[in-house]
Amino acid sequence: MSHVMISYQWDHQVFVKRLHQALVAERIPVWLDIEGGMHGNINAAMAFGVEKAAVLCPVLTARYQQSRNCQKELNYADTCKVPIAPLCPEAGYVPSGWVGAITAGLTIVDFTDESRFNESVAHIVREIRLLWGNMIGLGQARPVSEWTTEDCLHMLVGLSLEQFSEQFQQKGIIGSVLGSITDQDLIDMGMTERFHRKKLLLEIQYLLNSKKPKEPEEYKKKAAERVERAEKAENVQQQQQQ
Repeated sequence: MSHVMISYQWDHQVFVKRLHQALVAERIPVWLDIEGGMHGNINAAMAFGVEKAAVLCPVLTARYQQSRNCQKELNYADTCKVPIAPLCPEAGYVPSGWVGAITAGLTIVDFTDESRFNESVAHIVREIRLLWGNMIGLGQARPVSEWTTEDCLHMLVGLSLEQFSEQFQQKGIIGSVLGSITDQDLIDMGMTERFHRKKLLLEIQYLLNSKKPKEPEEYKKKAAERVERAEKAENVQQQQQQ
């Protein structure tokens, strides 16, 4: 089975363990040496990790750039054409030399602000899923029945129905009950516009019947893109009025 390989320098094990836990929580299979990856012949273990990787995530730091083994891993991944999703937890570090050459033009996810760790995780997860695409492994979406109330709220926002988020939150709507929601239930929650109810019910039907339903993260991304477009349009309008 394919996996995401985390390539890192050993001084950053605490951060990497936390990252590993966060990715596993997102149902992403992860391979790294402290989790039983590297053993025996280090070169052979490294080659296995890279060759079986669907995506390689190098944890870029000054020590990483100085490490011969890290250089082997990243160079080999580049040679094998393994998609690379770099991230950086070290403030002030700017890739140069061999690291800069390999990561040039790639999005380096910023993990330097610990208070925004969860946001950074969401960003790297998006990068991983974008690179992995429809390959085996991440194609196994989290069942809608496992969605939390927060996941359901992301769906509402993605559908431009965020005005009903409070009602969903008050009712504690979770994925396992989405299929039982009726048109009358939505009316009782204040969704009086028939088009809104039809839009939501059709989306729920799609989620429950699709072999590969959308993930909540996709709704979040769609909502963020809509906000960005609106902000750009507002900026253009303000410039025209000046």
